[in-house]
Amino acid sequence: MAYTQADRCDVDEAQETCAIRYLVTSEPAETGLVDATSVRADAERRERQALGLWRQGLPIKDTLAERYLSGRLLTYPLPDTLRFHPPCWHPSAKRFPAMLARVSITQAS
Repeated sequence: MAYTQADRCDVDEAQETCAIRYLVTSEPAETGLVDATSVRADAERRERQALGLWRQGLPIKDTLAERYLSGRLLTYPLPDTLRFHPPCWHPSAKRFPAMLARVSITQAS
């Protein structure tokens, strides 16, 4: 999920939006078999899209995203896992600046 300037909201709104869009449903769960091949293909497609966005992004230093975080008083050294994407696509079919965060899942050994 990319955050753009068009999506201005506070943390509570963001958490609520994520819960509504991705986690919470009032509909009963579907009971049926899911085609594992299509699930895998969808996950691979999403991963390719995310990696493509990441590669198109720029280091966050001296960008609008860095200024945004600085304005929120987050002035400590920013990690390499944050990047800036100037013309990121938005569902409104427009493009807006976006801050990207790379999230990796590692398994405990």
